[in-house]
Amino acid sequence: MVVTSPSLRACVYGARGSLPNPVASTARYGGATTCLGVFTPDGIPIVFDAGSGLFDLGLELRHHKGPRELHVLFTHTHWDHVLALPFFEPLYDPSWTVHLHSLRGRLDPVRDIFVGSYGKRYIPVPLEQIGAKVTVHELDFFDEVRIGSSTVRCCRANHPGYALGFRVEHGDRSLFFASDAALFEDMLFEDRYHTRQRETCPEVLEEMRGLQQRMEDLVRGVDLLLFDANYTDDEYEALFHYGHASMSHAYDLARRCGVPHVVFWHHDRGRTDDEVDAITKPYVERGQQEGLVVEGARQGTWYELKL
Repeated sequence: MVVTSPSLRACVYGARGSLPNPVASTARYGGATTCLGVFTPDGIPIVFDAGSGLFDLGLELRHHKGPRELHVLFTHTHWDHVLALPFFEPLYDPSWTVHLHSLRGRLDPVRDIFVGSYGKRYIPVPLEQIGAKVTVHELDFFDEVRIGSSTVRCCRANHPGYALGFRVEHGDRSLFFASDAALFEDMLFEDRYHTRQRETCPEVLEEMRGLQQRMEDLVRGVDLLLFDANYTDDEYEALFHYGHASMSHAYDLARRCGVPHVVFWHHDRGRTDDEVDAITKPYVERGQQEGLVVEGARQGTWYELKL
């Protein structure tokens, strides 16, 4: 249940990649696609992505006791990150003010996706039934957004069609979230899609080093890192790599940046709970030796960062 608290709190509402897969074999880690709810001491919900997990978050917000204002920030607008937006209950409640934040001028803006979702071909609910006050905001790669007494800082994430990663800060507590994000180490995704050719241009390689440094600057020192870990190392090399990171990438990023707790995000759509357990176990054990808490993202799990 969503309650106000003198802590920075976060809940996993969905961490599956590409397609929802809520079946018996995924019940422990969950089958809903990406949605992370962050709840600040101000009582203003900050929501990252509108995957299918957003539906359950909307139901919980019926009982929200804080300000009737919330912010939805999109890492990017691929289907698995926007598909539940028309089913988000606060949009139909006139007591809510809903702010939607997405990248400026990159492919289809969230304003068009939001309005277009209500066409008769897609949902039997007209746009006119939206009761909340909805405001759309555009973000650039290095923006900062002030939400109550909290700050959200952006960086570019390496994913086809462009994407964002986010650092949330409140007082001396912080977390970093990037759902779909390869490291900037072998290929720079922009409007291009998948390719197996590694970057060789010196100018592009230099740009990648700068982008990686910017991301690591935001990751450094956070209390909690929730980061793309879609692949094993073998899968990453075999598939090369569709703009997602491997588990070792997420683990090493946490170690490099002095993060005490890393949560592996974006479970492959077909990965069972037992398979997630098996491929995560070596990192959990290594983390126990090296002072790093490691776990796979589990739907319904709460994290509390006490101020």
